[in-house]
Amino acid sequence: MYLLAAVLLAGRVACRAADKVCTSLSGSTVSWKMLDFDFHSWRAMSSPTEGTGAGFVNFTLQNTALVNRFACEAASARTPDFFYAGDVYECRGSLADPGDKTSFSFDRAKGLLHIDQEWVCERDGSRFVGVGEVRLDPKCREDRYSNDHWKQGQLYEAASVQCGKVAGTVSITYLQGSA
Repeated sequence: MYLLAAVLLAGRVACRAADKVCTSLSGSTVSWKMLDFDFHSWRAMSSPTEGTGAGFVNFTLQNTALVNRFACEAASARTPDFFYAGDVYECRGSLADPGDKTSFSFDRAKGLLHIDQEWVCERDGSRFVGVGEVRLDPKCREDRYSNDHWKQGQLYEAASVQCGKVAGTVSITYLQGSA
C-alpha cells in the first residue's frame, strides 16, 4: 500500500516538475522551429481568359517548450499567388491538447510566413500566446507550356511551380504569458 502511494506521489511530482519546465521554457522561448516548408502550385488555362489552378503549403512547426508538433497545411485556388497575408489557416497538433492552438498565414508575393500560437502548461496553469514571422526565399522552379496554335477546346496554357523544402526558425516578435 505504501509503495503504491509512493509511486503515485512520485508520478505527480514528476508531472509537476515537467510543467515547471514547460513554464520556464515557454517564458524564454524566442523562436519556433519550422521544418520542411513546401510550396507548390499548378495552373491550367482553357482560353486566354479562363482557367483554374491551386496552390499548396505544408510545413511542421515545433515549439521547444512543448512535446506537441503542429502540421500546417493549406490549399488555395485564389490566383495568381494563391496565398495572401489576410488568409488564416489552422494547424493540427500531434497531440489532442485543446489548449494548444496554432494558425498561420502566408503572403506568397512577399514570402512572409506569419504564425500565431497559444499553448498551455496544463498542470502549472500557465498560458502563453506567441506571434512571429519569417521571410522565406525558397528556391523554386517554374515549368510552363503554351499552345501557340490554340483552338477552342484545347489547352491554351499551363504552368507549375515546385519549390525546394525550407527549414529554419521563426522569430517570436510578441510573447505573453499568464499563470
